[in-house]
Amino acid sequence: MRDVTTTPVDITPAPPTIEVPDLDELATISERFEHRPASAIVAWAYDRFGDDLVLAASFQDCVLIDIVYRTVPDVEVAFLDTQYHFAETLWYVEQVKARYGLNLNVIRPERDPDDLWHNDPDACCRARRNGLTCDVSPATSMPALAMRIAPCSGSTASTSSCT
Repeated sequence: MRDVTTTPVDITPAPPTIEVPDLDELATISERFEHRPASAIVAWAYDRFGDDLVLAASFQDCVLIDIVYRTVPDVEVAFLDTQYHFAETLWYVEQVKARYGLNLNVIRPERDPDDLWHNDPDACCRARRNGLTCDVSPATSMPALAMRIAPCSGSTASTSSCT
């Protein structure tokens, strides 16, 4: 069932090549987009960061994928396959990929599955995601603005960038 393309990942962050907004600029941007649709923020992010924009998605749902696809159809979508996803999750990834024709990059850790999640789920999560959630485009190793959905802690969507 795992017939998606995978990319080996060097998790050493590349030196920043794009200008990251400072706090004053972010406050201005936040105010400007306060009452705008999410697609306007995606359009701004693409205008600002171009092909360095990457959407990191857990595929718990595809609301943000839909918004990004309708705004910037060719944006890279990164999915971290921890090697512990249910078969239904991997099936869903394939369905969403086919539905949207996603520029999907499936990233797998360079370690074999183990039983660490039984004894220490937090350590397992850190080990499987170590360095991979940094906002670096896995395909290009370029710093990027990444929109993250449901990080391991279960928090809500966030936006950040590497420094």
